[in-house]
Amino acid sequence: MIPEEAAQHADTLMIGDAEEAFQEMIADLAAGLLRKEYVGHFPPRLKGLRTRWQIFDNKHYLPLRLTQFSRGCPNNCEFCATGSLYKRTHCCRPVDEVVSELSEQKSPFVFFVDDNITAQPDLAKELFRQLIPLKKRWIGQASLSFTEDPDLMDLMKRSGCAGLVVGFESTDPANLKQMNKNCNMHLDSYAPVIEKIRDIGFQLWAAFLMGYDADDVKSIQRTVQWAIDQKFCFAAFNILCPYPSTPLYAEMQAADRLIYDKWWLDERYHFGDAVFKPARMTPDELTEACFWARRRFNHPVNIIRRAFDFKTNAKDLWSIATYFAYNPLFRRELFKKHGMKLGYHRTTPPDSV
Repeated sequence: MIPEEAAQHADTLMIGDAEEAFQEMIADLAAGLLRKEYVGHFPPRLKGLRTRWQIFDNKHYLPLRLTQFSRGCPNNCEFCATGSLYKRTHCCRPVDEVVSELSEQKSPFVFFVDDNITAQPDLAKELFRQLIPLKKRWIGQASLSFTEDPDLMDLMKRSGCAGLVVGFESTDPANLKQMNKNCNMHLDSYAPVIEKIRDIGFQLWAAFLMGYDADDVKSIQRTVQWAIDQKFCFAAFNILCPYPSTPLYAEMQAADRLIYDKWWLDERYHFGDAVFKPARMTPDELTEACFWARRRFNHPVNIIRRAFDFKTNAKDLWSIATYFAYNPLFRRELFKKHGMKLGYHRTTPPDSV
């Protein structure tokens, strides 16, 4: 995202998707001919890639298989680093290669790490058709536009979709307009699409962004209660963060709303801190409201209350087991991460390394 800054701390840079250019870089390194910069092909060419799951073994990762069908997203949300990095492109791996890879895995549970797995519906449908015989359960990320295609939803269910990460971001139309969340802005209400998703049985991990200009402490509290009332399986209450090289960062910088010019380098920054001046509250109020939102949604009482949705979270033994296995884990993670400093902290004196 900011290669000119990274260049101050490295002998050489790999910019963009690395798969093709990485082999060239290694060959140059071996020959003593390392260049200052290597740039991956854009848009990325994903044919022939394989997921190397063995590198995760014995490293305490979650017990599921991660893989990828696509990269990028065609939406133009101003806060999103993915949109800036991939310039609204969306590229897919060959369907047969993804299916072949998954057919070799005994694990029945797969997480697609795509930013938007249904961004190209026709290709997504072909993937889901070929997944049906594998009898896997899978989770992925998608924009709410998938609910407009009944055939797509049916194939998702038949192929084993257990749940989806969906960016609701805000319940306020003014916020959605400001962030340019096109795939949500045309909806008069979230109620019909949520009901469609519940009727087909997908568990939802709802993502929210806190801190846009229509937000204040009370609106954040209302959003959290709304999320609890929807009985979402999980929810992420993310503090709005201007990532470098995004339209949001340029906008905040031009309006002199950044607290730290480069928050990712500032010693004062900790995970969960507001790094800009909100319109209707102080930065400290936003920081605390977002941490409160996470605590509130993940309070043990609310975890139990949300479990009793017999269309989704409690529709079968697998769903209820997954729900109660992962909710306590996410609760522990939110307390562990809050307030952490970025970067590597050396605990061993350099002479003893």
